[in-house]
Amino acid sequence: MRKDSNIRRCSGIRIGRGHGLALCGALAAGLGLSASVVRASLAKFDDPAELDGGDAIVLRLFDLEGNAPIPAPSPESTMVAYDNISSFSSQTEVVGSASGGVTKMLADDIASPLGAGGRVQSFRFAIANPSSSPIAFRPRPRFFDNDGTAASPGTLIAGIGFNVITLPANTAAVLGSGTTPGGWFNVPADGTFWAGMAFDNFFTSTSNATLGLLAVGLYDPPAVGSSNSNVMFRSTASSTLSSSPAGSSFNLGAFPANAGWAFTVPEPATLGLLAGVSLLMLGRKR
Repeated sequence: MRKDSNIRRCSGIRIGRGHGLALCGALAAGLGLSASVVRASLAKFDDPAELDGGDAIVLRLFDLEGNAPIPAPSPESTMVAYDNISSFSSQTEVVGSASGGVTKMLADDIASPLGAGGRVQSFRFAIANPSSSPIAFRPRPRFFDNDGTAASPGTLIAGIGFNVITLPANTAAVLGSGTTPGGWFNVPADGTFWAGMAFDNFFTSTSNATLGLLAVGLYDPPAVGSSNSNVMFRSTASSTLSSSPAGSSFNLGAFPANAGWAFTVPEPATLGLLAGVSLLMLGRKR
């Protein structure tokens, strides 16, 4: 699990600095809130098993009206396991309505040509605010194995919560996780999995109605890997991390397009170096 120095804990609930509040002890009282109310509010959003994503990195912005991109920075020195953030379709798809400050989830299938390519070192995702006003929210990616009923999202692999960001009006963005030494999660043995996106209004003033306007950016075709035109919409709005989320399938073939995602894994040379260092350390201990 990624450790972040700007994460504080309040009675077992993780708090990121992105929302600008450290609601612990006296501060909670200073805001006129009891500790129990603060804990209940935070627990509504954070699942204890969720990984802390810290601050997402803005890599690229698109004006949905003029579709003018800001160039992405140089690629990282890792191997691409899947890439579908190269060809923006200028289309977006809302993830679903919000309830209790959390949206439903839209998930897309991912097929990497690398198969079991080790741990994902970093990933990128495309989201959008097609509304006429800026929106403050938290991105909440979820990843599942492709072992559900009829090749749908099955066993939970990982859930990640990023700090609050504000996306300008009529804007699509590609955000990045950055890299973490231990990696984020393992690519399944057959190289296929589902990547889902949900949003919440974690200590912002964003209403459920406004939260429900947020969308994912649609891209096609993938530059590396493949994805069919079906996406899965979770039928309920929830922050709980669980396997086999209930939902329904929808075909985006009319566009055609898929949700924008990209994943990198360590290069083979890097893996060999890490293995060599591990063997050296074991030799020294003998």
